[in-house]
Order: sequence, then C-alpha cells, then structure tokens
Amino acid sequence: MARNLYILAGTLLLFAAISFVMAMTAGRFQPNLPASGTLWKTTALFLTVGGLLVSLLGVITALFEQIDRRTELRRIDRANRRKPPQHRARRTSPIKPLPIEWKQGTHAPEKNRPTMYELTVERGFSSGHYLRNYKGKCENPHGHNYKVKITLRGESLDHAGLLLDFRDLKLVMHPVIDRLDHQMLNDLEPFTTLNPSAENLAKYFYDETNRQLAEMTGGRVHVKDCTIYETDTTTATYYE
Repeated sequence: MARNLYILAGTLLLFAAISFVMAMTAGRFQPNLPASGTLWKTTALFLTVGGLLVSLLGVITALFEQIDRRTELRRIDRANRRKPPQHRARRTSPIKPLPIEWKQGTHAPEKNRPTMYELTVERGFSSGHYLRNYKGKCENPHGHNYKVKITLRGESLDHAGLLLDFRDLKLVMHPVIDRLDHQMLNDLEPFTTLNPSAENLAKYFYDETNRQLAEMTGGRVHVKDCTIYETDTTTATYYE
C-alpha cells in the first residue's frame, strides 16, 4: 500500500514540475493567452501540494505496516514458545518389565548364542634369538625369559565337568616348550627362515597346541588365543 502511494506522489510531483515549466514559458509559446501562465502556476501548486500530501500519507501507511508486521512476529514467537517440544511427548506404549535375571544384575542370554567355556594356562621358558632384516640392538644375538599364555575355548565339558584338565594342557604345551627351552631359536625350524619374533612365536604355539588338541579332544576344545611375553610389559598375541 505504501509503495503505491509513493508512486502516486512521485507522479503528482512530476506533473507539478512540468506545470511550473509550462508556467515559465507560457508567454513565449502562447502570447495571445495572457492568463495561461497563471493557470499553469495554479495547476503546478495544486499538484505539488497533492504530491506532498500523498507522500506524507505513504510515510504514515508504511509506519503502520511496520507496526503490524512486528506485532505479527511477536504473536508467532509467543505461539512457538507455548508449543511443547517434540522430545517431551509422553510415551504411549506400555513399558514391559525387565526379566528377573536382569534385575538381579546378570546378563540376559542372547538367542542362538552357544554356551562357551574358557581355560587359561601360563608356562615359561628361556631362549636366545636375533632378528633378521632389522636395524637395532635386536639384530644381535640375545636372550629372553619368555612366558607363554594359552587360552582354550569350547562349547561342552567332558564327563568330569571339565573343559580340559590343567595337567593335560600342560602336557600338550610341554613338547613345544621343551623343544625351544635354552635353545637358539634361529637354529630351529621353522625359525631358520622365519624370523623368531614374538608375533611368530605366538602363532607357532597356537598352531602346535591346536594340532595336539584336535587329536586329544576330537575338535571339542580349540585354542582361543596365544600370548607371548618377552618381558612383563611387552607382549604379542595371535588368534583366529
């Protein structure tokens, strides 16, 4: 609305300017009409006053439109504040009580998840070695007081309620440890070509123990993982 009033005011003022020009030149172009200059001046005056009044009306209209716009924005803002946020909506579905075993702090059994048992034994041995293709102190012959930790895993127990007798596991580990104990590992297969690192030692114990367990238990028990300790703070683990 205010924009239209501004256009009308501009048009009136334009015609007023034209009328003033005609009033100033009326005697030159219309010498036989002495009153024509006065007529143009009067027209120009009315047009100027009309243009100014319309401009003033446009300013007032724009002011009221601005007030209405701000009032509408405040109303929308108040309506948004009164609307409850979505995350506060009440839960409509009933909450099912937890099973008793969960309330007692035990884990709920997962569907189709087999029961597993684990067994862990540690043994120690001392051996020397050196690392090939290595730049550092370990490329020179040196020794470690190793510790090997083997964890077994299985789904079922034997008739005595055991996954495997600890004594049997130590017997399984004994031939491997006896072969490596107080030996230079680089002189023994497979370490004549394979670097006798802690990682490769862990895999060696894993494979050898798994092979003997398969013969002893018929596949009921297998190795979960094998960890080699070079020191109390440095270890390597192998698992599949």
